[in-house]
Amino acid sequence: MAKQTIYLGATAGDGTGTNLRSAGDMINDNFTELYGATGWQAMVDTTNTQALTGGVNNLISFTGNLQENGGLVLMDSNAKITPIALGDAIHVDFSFTVVVPSGTDHYLNILFIVNGAIYRSNTFVYKKGVGTDDYISVSYFLPVGAVFLANGGEIYINPDVAITIKNRYVSVIRTHKAI
Repeated sequence: MAKQTIYLGATAGDGTGTNLRSAGDMINDNFTELYGATGWQAMVDTTNTQALTGGVNNLISFTGNLQENGGLVLMDSNAKITPIALGDAIHVDFSFTVVVPSGTDHYLNILFIVNGAIYRSNTFVYKKGVGTDDYISVSYFLPVGAVFLANGGEIYINPDVAITIKNRYVSVIRTHKAI
């Protein structure tokens, strides 16, 4: 539906504007469309750790309940991102805690993969001392093209050495392309 605009008339009180009942109906229709096109989902997993193998892409998994507003399905129960429409944009926030491994100059890569191809990637070098918690987060604003729409996207971590992560959080927000 195209945006419905209420006509105010040529001058105040001239009787040429949209009548009150029709204007209210237009307002309701505009809000119904808006609420059906926007929303977010998030998942938090603070009860389980995930061991990651060094030197390989580890798919990030979640256990826990989805939180949402807007009633949109933007990710499945394993946190695979599932876009809704071509031309939309998806904003993904992902964060976690890692226990810094022994040794020096260790790092990890966070990858957002769509249909086997890297869509986004970030590298992080640990900043804290061995055995302490380091907090990592990324934020991606992703355009939804045909391949992303058809296949969805997943988050992977590729550390240079084996690590354990905890306190995982992912949030997905949809920005809908206007019709």
